[in-house]
Amino acid sequence: MIPYYISLGAPEMRPPDRHGFTISGFPTRPRSRGRVSIVSDNPLDRPLIDPGYLSDPADVDLMLACIREARKVVSQPAFAELAPREISPGPDRISDEDIIADIREVSSTSWHPVGSCSMGQDDGAVVAPDLRVHGIEGLSIADASVMPRMNTGHPSAPVIMIAEKAADLIAARA
Repeated sequence: MIPYYISLGAPEMRPPDRHGFTISGFPTRPRSRGRVSIVSDNPLDRPLIDPGYLSDPADVDLMLACIREARKVVSQPAFAELAPREISPGPDRISDEDIIADIREVSSTSWHPVGSCSMGQDDGAVVAPDLRVHGIEGLSIADASVMPRMNTGHPSAPVIMIAEKAADLIAARA
C-alpha cells in the first residue's frame, strides 16, 4: 500500500518516506479576514494579530470540497494498482463534521498574508489609491499590506509593481 495525504497547507503533513504522494488544496483567494490591532502607544509592543483563518464559511466549504474531490481522484482505476491508503484526514473521517474538525485542526497558511493596510476609498481602507496613509501626512505604504485581496499566485510580482508605482508617485510629489 502507498500512503497518501490530502494536504491542507500544513508542510509537516507529508508522506513518511519517499514512497507516497500528497494531494494538496486550499483557497487561493480566501474570503476569511483577520485583524491586526495596536495594543498600546509603545512602538516596541507587538501588535495583536488574529489571522481569522477559516472564519468565513465559504472557505470551510471549499476545503471540504477539496477533500471530497481528492478522494474521488484517488478512487479512480488508475490508482487501484497502488492500493493507496489515506493517512490524513483518514478513512475514518467520513461525515462533514468530522472532516471539518480535521480541516480546522491541520490547516495552515500559505505564508503570503496581504491586506492589513488595505488600499481603497471605502471606510475600511487605510491607504488611498496614491499609497498615502489616510490621516497621516507624509506617510506612504508600498508593500503587500495595501493589497485589498490576495492574488492567486505568489505576491512578489504585485509587490514589485506596487513599489514601482510608489517610486513614480513619490518622485512626482518631490
